[in-house]
Amino acid sequence: MPKYITKNLFLSSLKCPTYGHLQQQQPTQPTTSPSDQLRIDEGIEVQERARNLFPTGVLVSGSNETCINRTRELLANPEVSTIFEATFQSGPYITKADILVRNNSKWKMIEIKSAVNQSDEHINDIAYTTFVALQSGLEISSCSLMLINKDYRLGMTDDNLLVEIDLSAKVSVRANEFCELSDSIAQVLSSEEQPAPDLKWECKHCEIFEECCGEGIDNDMRVLGRA
Repeated sequence: MPKYITKNLFLSSLKCPTYGHLQQQQPTQPTTSPSDQLRIDEGIEVQERARNLFPTGVLVSGSNETCINRTRELLANPEVSTIFEATFQSGPYITKADILVRNNSKWKMIEIKSAVNQSDEHINDIAYTTFVALQSGLEISSCSLMLINKDYRLGMTDDNLLVEIDLSAKVSVRANEFCELSDSIAQVLSSEEQPAPDLKWECKHCEIFEECCGEGIDNDMRVLGRA
């Protein structure tokens, strides 16, 4: 098993145990196209501008171990009201919360996305972070998603750039599901034996399709009965 199971590795394994196992056994460095880099840069800018809305926020940085320990210190300090990149570990699982805002004895968790519409993927992202943080002992009051305001226009202030959507109910259900599945996913990732692939239509678009289960399958995948 890898020392840490990250959000990406957990969600990849949740979607396809075979892919998750291969990903952690043979991690690859993805190529970044100009459009990909633009999205990355936009995401970084949106995150920085979101932090501007919380001027007293404290950023956690450094190695995973340093961040975990620093997060514990900040959570225990009543004078700290907002934390950026708070880092949590539960067993092999590790995660970072974009923004935590103190709410009496609990914390509001905020995930930042450079998108205008929420998606199921966003809920999965917050749910994973919520699941790990809860398991590590954090008390969470609510979970929100910050998205780009559709009505934002160039020149407006950062207060108008983002809108916050409360997803606490949906995230709570999904986080509980992730908690129930966490042991089985950890077992898959710790095993030396690769799980047998479950061939389905979505496999066609996987970057390891040919190496995994695509050999000998024609391009239109008539073998799946979808032609």
